[in-house]
Amino acid sequence: MFALLSAAFLHFFTDPYDMEAATQLLPGDIKGALDALADSAVEYKLYVRTGRHFRAAVLPLLVKKATERRMRIRVRLFF
Repeated sequence: MFALLSAAFLHFFTDPYDMEAATQLLPGDIKGALDALADSAVEYKLYVRTGRHFRAAVLPLLVKKATERRMRIRVRLFF
């Protein structure tokens, strides 16, 4: 009974599509989003298949920011 009431409550008061729409990026926006994250990152986690864009564009930006700020940036990649 509790599970049914909880499910009905969550279904009535939450919209799962709001969360999904907030986390989707269009293909043209991915580069800008990754660069913005790299610009302000202290820790960077990335789940990728090949990581070509990361190696070519994001990693040099992370290295530049780390040397400018004179601090470590922890990078974790999951392939």
